[in-house]
Amino acid sequence: MRKTLAVAAAVVICTSGLPGHAAADDLPRCEGRHDLAGQCFVVRGRMAGGNGTPWLRIWRVGTTRMLAVEQSDDEVPNVPADLAARLGLGVRVFGDFRVCPLGPEQVGTMRRVCVASATRLRVEQLGDVACSYAAREASHDIAEHPACAIRIEERWVLATTTLQRLDFSEGGLATVFITGQWHYANRRGDLLAVPTYDNWPDQFQDGLVRVQVAGKMAFHDREFRQVIPPQYDWAWPFEQGRALVCKGCRVTPRDDDGYTALEGGVWGYINPAGEEVVPVQLTQEEARKR
Repeated sequence: MRKTLAVAAAVVICTSGLPGHAAADDLPRCEGRHDLAGQCFVVRGRMAGGNGTPWLRIWRVGTTRMLAVEQSDDEVPNVPADLAARLGLGVRVFGDFRVCPLGPEQVGTMRRVCVASATRLRVEQLGDVACSYAAREASHDIAEHPACAIRIEERWVLATTTLQRLDFSEGGLATVFITGQWHYANRRGDLLAVPTYDNWPDQFQDGLVRVQVAGKMAFHDREFRQVIPPQYDWAWPFEQGRALVCKGCRVTPRDDDGYTALEGGVWGYINPAGEEVVPVQLTQEEARKR
């Protein structure tokens, strides 16, 4: 059963306190520590959770830089208690954060910080959505489950309860259907969006699965690493060590039965290393004969 799933609009709420995390009592206070990597400073930013470690980050307004908030061994972030009380799944906190660096500023790496204080706070509670997946206790039947995921910074983040219930029998991966899109999920909660093929998620063939990136087809492995970059307008799954691909092809309008086809462009075959084993310079008919 596939129902329409929707994301509720973000609602601004007052900072009177939300159920969330307690402060990290087993971590040292932020300011005055001997292991600081520089002077404390104030940033205007947006604090929100995400996949990975540390899970709590601060986006610095007006930049593309992120700060990673120190956390304890049990993943409790090192923030003041009044700020911790406002954190939770689906919550974003805007404010002026006084942070102290615990590492150097490096390109391509989130700088680790602790949070000494926060002022001018504004909290947004994001709506969550239902999604469909096979729970471990449900004999592999696909069913819709409420409050499964939320949208944070252009990405879906799975609820902790969802991760605990997913069936990871697909070679260590699970499948989740969120707002019209199939995803593979790993035990860390990372998600990989894949095309729908015959009403189901595209399957891994020769260890690779198709992924649409900016209108092009790429191939990723089971670790969600991109193995073949998005350089083809279409690609079929691998079969017997090669995949049919095209450049410049286009999808035809739907026929009376609701089906589409691919036409035009140049075609050929690639191997799992991304090498063209049949040069991509043939018609579709010529390529299919090779």
